[in-house]
Amino acid sequence: MSSASIDQLSTLFMVSYVVLAIPALYLIHMYKLKWALVVGSSLNTLGCIVRVCGNLFVGQGQGGFAFAFLGAAVCSCAQLFTLAIPPALSMTWFPASERALATGVGVFANQIGTALVRHFFLYRISHNTHFTPIHTLNTQGLGVTSQVVKSDMGSSLTIYLGAQMIMSLVSMLLILLFAKDRPEDAPSASAEVSFEQRDNDEYYGDEEIKTFRSFLSRSILATLRESRDLVLLTLAYGISTGVFYTLATDLSQILRDSNSSESSSELGLAIVLSGTVGTLVCGYVLDRTRAYRYLTRSLFIVSTIDLALFTVLLAHYETQRLSLMIVSCVFGFTITGIISVGFELAVELTFPLDEAVCSGILNISAQVFGSVLIWISDLLLDGFIVPGGTKSSSNLTNIALVVFMALATFLIFFEGGKLNRMNVEFYRGYVGLDGVE
Repeated sequence: MSSASIDQLSTLFMVSYVVLAIPALYLIHMYKLKWALVVGSSLNTLGCIVRVCGNLFVGQGQGGFAFAFLGAAVCSCAQLFTLAIPPALSMTWFPASERALATGVGVFANQIGTALVRHFFLYRISHNTHFTPIHTLNTQGLGVTSQVVKSDMGSSLTIYLGAQMIMSLVSMLLILLFAKDRPEDAPSASAEVSFEQRDNDEYYGDEEIKTFRSFLSRSILATLRESRDLVLLTLAYGISTGVFYTLATDLSQILRDSNSSESSSELGLAIVLSGTVGTLVCGYVLDRTRAYRYLTRSLFIVSTIDLALFTVLLAHYETQRLSLMIVSCVFGFTITGIISVGFELAVELTFPLDEAVCSGILNISAQVFGSVLIWISDLLLDGFIVPGGTKSSSNLTNIALVVFMALATFLIFFEGGKLNRMNVEFYRGYVGLDGVE
């Protein structure tokens, strides 16, 4: 399988999300939480089964790749029903004092899954066969090392795909057996308002406006038109997350002048693992302080400075490996923290809009900017825009990412909307915090 084929698999997840996300958000809004989880887990399991069958009965080569592509296409549809779920799940089931941490755990689950796949499966396989690591994207849009085969993987790939299938199947069964749409009693004042609003929602009550067109115009387009702050957050979130996706995808090419295939794996794993810590810590801090705006701005500033340091240190990689590892960990911590904190801030700005809808808007922005920035990065790394050697191309790519990250930081400082959900909690006496920041 060529690197171009692997790029097709990774791009598939971004393109499918951009094209199909809004119809999927409409279905989530109409059929609610458990239905979305069941559909997402079922499609993910089906996609894994297709890939296992292709590997077992067709093998590698063009026929095997066709099955791999089909399985990836099904899994890319699964992500439509899962990526926007963490803030909706935390809002529905957790009290106000635990919501941000619960959202962080949802993002953390995506991250830790990536880390486990990277370390316990792909890393182990690479020590039994001959591979060239290439960074691409998993179903959650986060960086994970894929492999270009230089020799037959045999049973190793079967074990890897089989493990994916088993984990997906277990997840689907747990959702079918235990998941519910919502608890009998609202866990917070804002959840109570949200439940009441949705029980009386015109989308469920009037057949004439229970349409996709009405959902698009009244829930998404109207929200974006009326909320300048949400637009700013969406742009800043999309650019920053797109920078993260680009670095995860092209890290091995950025480091290719170091002549070490393990370098990208080590740094990539450091970014992912530190990101799992970042989502939890940021969620905990947000629950305790409610400092949405200050925390968000701080994360953007530190991420920008850290990415600039990464660019400088990369030019002296051989003598600055430890420093580069530390900088990578800090970047993973802050950039992934932006994901969970950004979800929560978007819910605050748009309350009582469906949480899955507002987080879906952020995800669409992230996928669009991710696709564009990866395309720009590939052009820079291949020397199509500015001719030069490998090292100069890598430096130029990193500088471009720093510029985009600085632009996202600039935009987030103009966001200053009302924290609607927190105001509800304050006025109903559920939390002893001011309703304004």
